[in-house]
Amino acid sequence: MVQNLEAEIMKKNKQIRSKYEQALESGELSLHYQPIVDAETHITIGAEALLRWLDDDQKAVFYPDQFIPLVEEDLSLMLETTKFVVQRACADIADLQERVPNLAQDFRVNVNISPSDIVQQGFVKHIQKQLSESAISPENLGLEITERQSLVALGLETIKAKIIRCREQGIHISMDDVGTGHSTVNSYTDSGMYDTAKLDKLFPDKTISSKLGTVYTEAVVKKLHEACASILVEGIETQEQAETFRDLGVDKLQGYYFAKPMPFNELVNRVATEQSNVIPVSSAPCATRNASNQQALALTS
Repeated sequence: MVQNLEAEIMKKNKQIRSKYEQALESGELSLHYQPIVDAETHITIGAEALLRWLDDDQKAVFYPDQFIPLVEEDLSLMLETTKFVVQRACADIADLQERVPNLAQDFRVNVNISPSDIVQQGFVKHIQKQLSESAISPENLGLEITERQSLVALGLETIKAKIIRCREQGIHISMDDVGTGHSTVNSYTDSGMYDTAKLDKLFPDKTISSKLGTVYTEAVVKKLHEACASILVEGIETQEQAETFRDLGVDKLQGYYFAKPMPFNELVNRVATEQSNVIPVSSAPCATRNASNQQALALTS
């Protein structure tokens, strides 16, 4: 019976992957965006691009946890998927800038890539091409790299060279899921390759649930800041978690407490509404200027 079940699972997975390849080729895939907010103001300062496979009624054909693991098993298919996401994200950034004229110049959309993507010949050139064709600044695109695979096994020096090449062009590089798998705090601080450390979604629960968790997270944040890292925490689901990480000195937050992943048009509406309700501190008569941040913003009441 176990063998029959395994055979059935393998058959189903093969069917899903075949259908996925067709969907990718025919342009049936889309992106949703989960906002990233400033830890102090809760203003949306960026978003993470997340792949979705929806039907014409915007219902899931398959959920990400059903098809993404299958895609990751095929490095060639994974690369083509990542190229698609980069292309669509760059086009959406350009569209967002056009539709929200007062959008912050450093508003950034992050795309998830794997180390195996970045070592592929022509991948960095593909990114450059998409930035050029979309006429957006490199600083508007971020790459989130998850070290699910050992960088040493893939060629650490090659990966470093390509990441440094991206950074020199102004592309922001994040280490995703810091605190899990190969993405350890030490691997972040020792590598010198990244701009941002994205703490795994396990941190919010552990930090709130015990004093020991809070002490540990505080030490992690301190060590990352000493390495000149910008810190983003994902998985924020409560006001208490948001306030705790703000008080610990985290820079950016992401999670269902602020917003679930949303279609592009909803992101545009969200950002446009926020921007219409934001004024610079320098022009707010009752606001106190923060000398350490000339670009601080305050929400009008």
